[in-house]
Amino acid sequence: RRLAAEVVALCADEVPDTDSLRERQSAIDLLPRLGVPGRDAAAALVASYDAGRLDPRLSLEAAEAAGADRTRILALAARGGGPLAGGDADRGCEVFLGKTAVECLRCHAVAGKGGMVGPALDGVGLRHDRAGLLESILDPGARLADGYRTTVVVTDEGRSVAGIVRAETADELVILTGTGLEERVPKDAIADRAEGASAMPSDLAARLSPRELRDLVEWLAALRTPPAAEP
Repeated sequence: RRLAAEVVALCADEVPDTDSLRERQSAIDLLPRLGVPGRDAAAALVASYDAGRLDPRLSLEAAEAAGADRTRILALAARGGGPLAGGDADRGCEVFLGKTAVECLRCHAVAGKGGMVGPALDGVGLRHDRAGLLESILDPGARLADGYRTTVVVTDEGRSVAGIVRAETADELVILTGTGLEERVPKDAIADRAEGASAMPSDLAARLSPRELRDLVEWLAALRTPPAAEP
């Protein structure tokens, strides 16, 4: 019980630097192991956050320690709440570059490296706040960047091609597919054409834990260098 109380007291103090933040986050993560006193301490931290007294960067750990489910945490985050704050940009970069369940780099480029199916992310932290960045992950179709709506065509042979239109002439469509390959489709071979939603998977967020989402948003928010101008 004394250890749980010490965690609550530690988190009541001002967080002066990143090392202190990580120390407090790790301390809160210990609370579920302390049984009833730990759960009570976690509930006290959540109440403190609701009252505006807890550093928002500790709110995700507090919510998880208190037993909040994923739906509750994401609902708070989607409203711009505390669970968006306190992420680790380095871990977020690892999610972007290396987590195979989401394969961000296959579609998006940063500093000239990555795919072209989605918009380049250079400077995205200047264009969107954390709530907007999270929305783009939770609901990819909510706000599409110009030129990145999916087009689906069906040829007169019944073959379907879906992707982003990279070029269009009177005679053909050039479609960049989700695999990163360009397909040239003669217009006189198109039986049907329709505009779809975002090429970004709608279940992307379900493939990430709340902490991975927070870290990814933290990294995206740090991308504040605009793309280099084309020569």
